[in-house]
Amino acid sequence: MTELPQLEDTHLDKEQKKITPQRVAFVVYVAFATFLCAGVIWGWSALLLILEKNGLYENLCDTENKICPERDKKLNLIFTSGTFAFFFSGLFGGISLDRFGSVKVYGVGSFFFTLGFIIFGASDLSEFNGYIAGMVFLGASSPCLLYSLMSIGRFYPGWESTIIGIVNCCFDASAIMFAIFKLIVDGTGARLGTIFIIYGFLCFYLAVGVFAWPELGLWNRINNHKMEPVEEHSKPNTKQISFLELIRTQLLTLDYLFFFMFMIVSVTWVSTYPGVVTLQLASFFGKSKGDQLATIFNYILPAGIFAIPGVGYLLDRKGLFISFLVLASLLTAWSILNMIKIVGVQILNFLIYTVTRALLYSALVSYLVQTFGFSSMGAIYGLSSLVCGVSVFLVSQYFLVEYTQVELKGDYKIPGIVQIVTMATCYALPIYVFFRGRRRSTESMTASPSQLNLMEGSQFSSDESIEMN
Repeated sequence: MTELPQLEDTHLDKEQKKITPQRVAFVVYVAFATFLCAGVIWGWSALLLILEKNGLYENLCDTENKICPERDKKLNLIFTSGTFAFFFSGLFGGISLDRFGSVKVYGVGSFFFTLGFIIFGASDLSEFNGYIAGMVFLGASSPCLLYSLMSIGRFYPGWESTIIGIVNCCFDASAIMFAIFKLIVDGTGARLGTIFIIYGFLCFYLAVGVFAWPELGLWNRINNHKMEPVEEHSKPNTKQISFLELIRTQLLTLDYLFFFMFMIVSVTWVSTYPGVVTLQLASFFGKSKGDQLATIFNYILPAGIFAIPGVGYLLDRKGLFISFLVLASLLTAWSILNMIKIVGVQILNFLIYTVTRALLYSALVSYLVQTFGFSSMGAIYGLSSLVCGVSVFLVSQYFLVEYTQVELKGDYKIPGIVQIVTMATCYALPIYVFFRGRRRSTESMTASPSQLNLMEGSQFSSDESIEMN
């Protein structure tokens, strides 16, 4: 079997592998920073209720008609612009992470985050309407913050997936921030714009704290490691390979093809849900009841943080096959229950969605790390996110809002059926992982010692490559 060369990951000495109180505190600090800043745009449904109450775009509505598709489209454009920026910047954030390291990428993300909230604040405190621009900056900041903070997993050998799971669950939990803003505004009468500006600078100061952290020396040493092409003289069939060639080769494999199919389907539906859940619930139960349920959803979503032990256990102890099998089942169950017009079922489904989302992004990153390594994770995930961004924008803005709200008069039956059918394809990845594992096990048992040496360190074989001239 011919080996596919890979770039060499940084190796830490034994002293640096020790889990000290300082290193545990570093994880806590990173989790806190993630919780406060990294995923606030996914709490959009709470912000939507505030903006509707403040009368944003109400001039587009007929006062005699409670249903206002034009306003719904305009408001949803704020969210879809932010999500598109999230996935689009994932490409540049991922490549920058591989090229420049976590600290610089985190700094850029913090700057975008603060700028986005300042624009939000100015929009609320003046006649200036910059909500779309502000959401774009918030969306662009999110991958930079998330990727850089997730990369600390390489500091903790044997616990990489757990660390990734902690960061991802805190990322999901940060969606509660807009709901907290709503509580403050409703309870105190404070200006939303003032809260936006104060919060933006709060997270900027938190970023300054990361730069001053004692672990920075280790962080810099690892992330500034030059990813030079590796030439293994002991393996005659291995030749020097550049970083771009490595990425190209990895993208042309069945390992990546099945991953990409899973990612684009699951991420599209999971990412569009926060933007349309308020509209969907209103179509099921009426505007008043729908808004109440949307508020409950906002408070349940951060509960993903309690899924950290389960996510870490699945990914670190049960492996990719079981993890993705569970994930595909959760995605399918969520899609089916999403069609049932019973209040209790919808609340249960909020919980399923929360757990599913917590596991989803952790599993996707863990798959890339275990299959391709840390050295190319950012670039591959970023490229995949770019395509997902286009898909999320089109499905959310045109299929779930414009087509469903206008043409179907708010009937979500057809979108629900499409979601269920496409989600069923997610079982392809765990099935592939299962048979890939069996094949490799068989190859390992029958291989000669010299062949085992060639297989060592190789994540996938060349016979899984898709030929492309």
